[in-house]
Amino acid sequence: EDARPLGFGYVLGAQAAWQPMSTQQRLGWSARWSAVFGTMYGAESARINGELLTLKMDFLVGLRLRPAANPSRYLTARVGGGLYRANQVIPPEMQRAFIGPVASVGLDQYFSGWLLNVDVRYGLIGPGPTELGLVIGISKTGP
Repeated sequence: EDARPLGFGYVLGAQAAWQPMSTQQRLGWSARWSAVFGTMYGAESARINGELLTLKMDFLVGLRLRPAANPSRYLTARVGGGLYRANQVIPPEMQRAFIGPVASVGLDQYFSGWLLNVDVRYGLIGPGPTELGLVIGISKTGP
């Protein structure tokens, strides 16, 4: 229902994670923060012009599970809170900022000192504009 009023566009962002887990552990935990900037074109909810500029920040904590003996692949499940902010009011609530819960499930794959992660995130659960998104990240891993 929100896809039509918010329009379609692109999002770019950054994320940081702390995942204190050795390769010998099968189950561990993680904390992840992300900030995503978006531009939506043809947004019916945009009152000033046809572009809706957004910022979505979230902080999630959760579990990481290594499903097999391979220490380079992990399944993830996280929950937390998120903030969604727009440059213009979004109907029907007619607000610019929303706060609510966020959940994600995903896959972490390590290769040659790099980490590829793919998450499916759902949020804001409840109030405000709800979205289902596929988040793909590539990062350099620490020692």
